[in-house]
Amino acid sequence: MKNKYITLTLFVFIIILFFLVSSFVSDVSHLRRNDIPINYNVNLIAGWMTFNYINKSFHLPPEYLQVNLQISNPAYPDITIYKIAKEQNIPINSYLETVKNTISVFLAQNTPSQ
Repeated sequence: MKNKYITLTLFVFIIILFFLVSSFVSDVSHLRRNDIPINYNVNLIAGWMTFNYINKSFHLPPEYLQVNLQISNPAYPDITIYKIAKEQNIPINSYLETVKNTISVFLAQNTPSQ
């Protein structure tokens, strides 16, 4: 009889533990959902960043900056902002502002309001 009681207690414990873990996983999983607003800060963009890094960081279509900034370098997107600015004979600060403004336009048109 004692053995049956231990087995039953262990079974109940496992069931409770299962539901607790399931509940925790369910509560935490909402943190990974895509509907959580993301605050993008274009002011963090720097000349050392590659366009690939920026595209991924700001969830931009891969060709968006290439088309809108008229980048013809075959190394795109694996080239830095600094190198493109230098290649196009544009001061880095001016080019950075152009990149930031271009991204801001995309975000304004494609990011749901919070």
